[in-house]
Amino acid sequence: MTTPAVEARTTALEVAMTEMVRTVDRFGREMVDFKREMADFKREMAALWQRSDQARAEERRDWNRRWGEMSNRLGTLVEDLVAPSLPRIAAPYLELPPGCALETALRVKRRHPADPSRTREVDALCSSPSAWLACETRSRLTARHVSAFVTGLPELREFFPEYASRRLFGCLASLAVEPEVVTFAERCGVLVLAVGDELMDVLNTPGFAPRAF
Repeated sequence: MTTPAVEARTTALEVAMTEMVRTVDRFGREMVDFKREMADFKREMAALWQRSDQARAEERRDWNRRWGEMSNRLGTLVEDLVAPSLPRIAAPYLELPPGCALETALRVKRRHPADPSRTREVDALCSSPSAWLACETRSRLTARHVSAFVTGLPELREFFPEYASRRLFGCLASLAVEPEVVTFAERCGVLVLAVGDELMDVLNTPGFAPRAF
């Protein structure tokens, strides 16, 4: 026979056990819901990364397209603007003998005579029996381009041995050039061309004498 005190404790224990079971059951359901939410979150993140990859791929395709368009415009600059203007611009510096025509060539690519793995390309060049002028075109000309061009100019003699004994002048052409870049190029002894009244105009200071490399 149980006493009222024992019955009370038993009832309290049953209540506690029932509440614990409910708590465990609720916790289990919450864990299931949490795992489901985590799975959904992972799927959303994977989809986001995939969209990001697709976006990056789209950006790369757009960049390649714009680069191709810029290259085409640069090709037009060489063929339509620089080529017709170069003999007129180069003649005063190349000391052309009377009755002798300047030789002009576009996009000349050469392999090094001693090392065929090395190549150099000149966008345009003019030559006379005593001198030659190598021209590089840029869609946008900067001081860094000028420095790199000047550094690489003397090496051109190795790729064009037929001109090795002739004086070499450097020329850079672009659609438009900032005045400070023109000033820097002058200090380096390089001619600078840009679109002007006569297709391409010399931007250097009047009386400027280019350096022979």
